[in-house]
Amino acid sequence: MDIPMVNNDFCQVVLDSITAHVAILDENGVIVSTNRAWQEYASINGLVSPNDCIGQNYLKICDTTPDSPDKEIAKEVANGIRKVLSGKIDEFFTHYPCHTEEQQSWYAVRVVPFRDVSEKMVIVTHENIMNVIMINIISYKLQISIFKSDLISF
Repeated sequence: MDIPMVNNDFCQVVLDSITAHVAILDENGVIVSTNRAWQEYASINGLVSPNDCIGQNYLKICDTTPDSPDKEIAKEVANGIRKVLSGKIDEFFTHYPCHTEEQQSWYAVRVVPFRDVSEKMVIVTHENIMNVIMINIISYKLQISIFKSDLISF
């Protein structure tokens, strides 16, 4: 089996095959590349500007999030990105709710450095973790139910 030559097209196909929403940011927080999952999510959620978001400053978007419960998460993510860019930490990870009127969702965001010493960039991924959250909720409710039934049997 021949291994395809690694080129920009090959790398984009790899990125587009990942189900997580992926954005690559330059040293200033400007989005330089995204994958298909990112673009589809942006399009589905009514993003008016180009849905690849290339050229937008991710850090600025986080820093200017209006006052809401999302503001604290956005600030935490922006700080995590800055710490990874500066080399203070190797990786940043957190999770956050992203509910709409139609559905409830939870996402995990991870920020890692771009592994090319000649480029100071980071890779930001957002992964839907709603299934994990639901399993935790069901497990918690089951534990409560078992605990209550044990109390009743005493």
